[in-house]
Amino acid sequence: MSRGKLLFRLDDQPYRTALAKIDADKGFTKTASGLRYKVLAPGTDPKPTATSTVKCLYTGKTVDGLQLTPQRQCLDRETALTLLARGNALLGDGEYQQAATHFGRVIGFDDPGVTGEALIGLGEAYYRLGLTSLKLGAFGDAVRALRRAVELQPKNTDAIVKLADIYMVATTQDATHAQELLQEAKDLSAKLLQLDANSYEGHRLAGQIGLINKDSAAAVKEFEAAARIKPGQTDLALAYFQALEANKQNAEAEKLALSVIENNKTFAPMYDQLYLSYMRQDERDKAEQLLRRKTENNPQQAQFLVQLAGHYLF
Repeated sequence: MSRGKLLFRLDDQPYRTALAKIDADKGFTKTASGLRYKVLAPGTDPKPTATSTVKCLYTGKTVDGLQLTPQRQCLDRETALTLLARGNALLGDGEYQQAATHFGRVIGFDDPGVTGEALIGLGEAYYRLGLTSLKLGAFGDAVRALRRAVELQPKNTDAIVKLADIYMVATTQDATHAQELLQEAKDLSAKLLQLDANSYEGHRLAGQIGLINKDSAAAVKEFEAAARIKPGQTDLALAYFQALEANKQNAEAEKLALSVIENNKTFAPMYDQLYLSYMRQDERDKAEQLLRRKTENNPQQAQFLVQLAGHYLF
């Protein structure tokens, strides 16, 4: 599967529905490659040959009608600057799809300065469109927007991280394409580390990839680097703990967990991971002491007392 096709794997039902509607229209012709087209009005000009060079005027739209690549027309400078100004205004108002459309119309204008500014605006529009899609839970749309943002703004590290995190989550939900998704995340992690060898997010992602690939030694190395760059990150500590255990470094895992608990007394997931570790190692006394500490540090949490009571039943 190509990376282009992978974009639609997270949320491809709208595209399937649109294609089914097109296929039901007998006015469309489908080629062997899968291209669908309809002749609206036959032309009278000479037909091009296989070696001809032709110019096409076209309008690109998503299946829900959003115009992404408006029909190319010759722009004068005044029109280009007007579109640019309108795009910036829409960007400021949070109208990211419309902003992207306006910036897109200026791309390719014969003034490099105007085109350059439009490219910056287009990248920012796609980035913000990606963030908005994430908040709405539209992950397929977020992937498409963030990929475009990364292409246009190759140093936008937040866009790179957001996109990589989506791929990491998707690996757990799409077993068929997990390795392809993981490779996408790996490429993005490498990109972050290429931009900055001390990138916390780059090392974090590399560690998570190592953990998924059951390369616990590599995961430990990457998580250690991330923790050194940005100490005290509780979410990182959970994955780091898992990597240490998988690498049979139980003493180091215990030390890490106890340090996190000491500094984050209400962070229940760390108690729970260490408790399960103690139980797997048949260290019931340590497990009991840990649950007591959890309840003492969180006296308002009645469920922690229930958990302690349950420990005595098994």
